[in-house]
Amino acid sequence: MATSLTRRLGRSAAARDGGVGIKVIVMQDDLRDLVRAINRHGDAKAVRSDLRRGLREAVKPLVPKARAAVRSQSGPGTGLRRDMARAVQLKVDLGLRSERIGVRLRLDGKKLRGRPASLVTMYEGQRPWRHPVFGTGKWVAQPHRGFLTEVADRGRPTVLKQIADVCDEIGRKLD
Repeated sequence: MATSLTRRLGRSAAARDGGVGIKVIVMQDDLRDLVRAINRHGDAKAVRSDLRRGLREAVKPLVPKARAAVRSQSGPGTGLRRDMARAVQLKVDLGLRSERIGVRLRLDGKKLRGRPASLVTMYEGQRPWRHPVFGTGKWVAQPHRGFLTEVADRGRPTVLKQIADVCDEIGRKLD
């Protein structure tokens, strides 16, 4: 199972719920098969909990790195960077009916305290960032300051190995 998972692990950026996500995913078919096998196991709740914990622990080291990356960006003021750092979230979804089954490192637009949730897509460069210049009435395009993709790309080899190891361990428990 690990060989097929290693070849098919990948990244996807997009979220429909106001956030930007970098997903480190086990292909949905592989993970669904694993979760179905877990559900047939006598102690399914404990094994599913182990899988959830293992996936979370594999991606968890990227959260402080992503938060540090956004805080270290230069520019005046720290309010938006502080809010973006708070918006970095880790989500594990193992529901068989879910379209986004897997583990995601994402920016949650709901954590921005009074700022528009769509700001995370502009910050990461998925949408153009335009704003008025105070007192002039002119609008300017601002370059994006994306950081999440860079952090995920740097951590990808370690995360992929850990996810494959977790899936192999769960497979051994099921046998």
